[in-house]
Amino acid sequence: MYRTLVVGYGLQDRGDDAVGHHVVQRLRQRLEQPPIAEGNSGLEELGMPLDSIVVTQIIPELATVLLDYERAIFVDAHTKGDAPDLWCFPVFGTASRSMQAHHLTPAALLSLARLLYNKDLTAFVVSVRGHEFGFGQELSQPTSAMIEAAVDAVLDLALPGADHASTG
Repeated sequence: MYRTLVVGYGLQDRGDDAVGHHVVQRLRQRLEQPPIAEGNSGLEELGMPLDSIVVTQIIPELATVLLDYERAIFVDAHTKGDAPDLWCFPVFGTASRSMQAHHLTPAALLSLARLLYNKDLTAFVVSVRGHEFGFGQELSQPTSAMIEAAVDAVLDLALPGADHASTG
């Protein structure tokens, strides 16, 4: 069975930084899966061809989770001025200085999975422009307006060629 893991990450109490969490919850709704309960990551519910989790940040322990997947899609917020509002790109496991930092980038996590477990997988980042990162759980209107497009992008990457028209 070909499996894909979607990882939404960011701080839920910092406005648009939580867009990854919102995209994962909407993805689960569209797939008719139950939402991830507040305070949970979804790690306890894995086992489908298309799984999804939410985390505050990418941590080294996720390298072991990747062992069961052929594809990973990381969903987060960005503030890169020259990037589009919805920015999708492939990511490759390359060693970087961020492997020394408190948290990892998707590329560093893939590199760690390769180094520790000889695991290579196809991976992408789906990043939505964030506008407001103050304390609070609400997304800004422009970021919120991109949720459906981000879910469509995730589905296009996870299930290429499938029909996944917006529902609900």
